[in-house]
Amino acid sequence: LYMAQQADKKQTHDGVIVHADNNQVYQQIGKNFVMHARSDFDKVPEIGSAKSISYSAQGKAVVAAEAPKLTRGRSR
Repeated sequence: LYMAQQADKKQTHDGVIVHADNNQVYQQIGKNFVMHARSDFDKVPEIGSAKSISYSAQGKAVVAAEAPKLTRGRSR
């Protein structure tokens, strides 16, 4: 987590919430981590949940359930 990058407020971040402390919320995106300021959230997302985090024009974090990944499946 010490290598986490500050979240880019212009982008949407899709990944699993791995940790939250008094100041930051950490999200894993692939092999990388980003940190979001805890003060940007009205309600901090649940640890272990996959979330899509974007930012409003006011700089507030907008949390949505991460869209399910498309998988190739076979059904018969």
